[in-house]
Amino acid sequence: MDSLRTKKRIALDCEMVDVGTNLRRDIVARVSLVDEHLQCVYDKYVKPTKTVTDYRTAITGITKLKLEREGIDFNIVQRDVKRLIAGCVVVGHSLDYDFKVLNLDHPDEDVIDTSRIDPFKSLTNKGHTPGLKFLAQRFLNVNIQQGQHSSITDAKVAMKLSLMAIPKRQ
Repeated sequence: MDSLRTKKRIALDCEMVDVGTNLRRDIVARVSLVDEHLQCVYDKYVKPTKTVTDYRTAITGITKLKLEREGIDFNIVQRDVKRLIAGCVVVGHSLDYDFKVLNLDHPDEDVIDTSRIDPFKSLTNKGHTPGLKFLAQRFLNVNIQQGQHSSITDAKVAMKLSLMAIPKRQ
């Protein structure tokens, strides 16, 4: 727990698109990293590695044209993210999914997942994970995810929540 309070923190959030045909299957389409001062330190669109069946534009804001024009190779994004989070505490909401689509591992002791820490997880019943939108409204009095999601905004909210729940020690 001490390393969570003393190490540098970086928040991670991804937006995904669907490459499934009958069943939903996600791949990463955008990756954002925010530092503990709420400054965006990385924000990249990712070229799809498979044929996209649903860009989920209404939620993600991502379009085929945006990925064609601004997307960079998945391996480059993966390498960059791995380098930027090395030695840091990674903060986010339901991070297992972000790590999965990035095909990255990070030590459990260096992860703060706002969906799993008290006082946040105790707000739900029946073992459900509290949504980031709910936590932002309840604890920060901020409305997020009104229409299209922003991975930068979501990473900032996760960082604020982590600093509230597990304050840093100087």
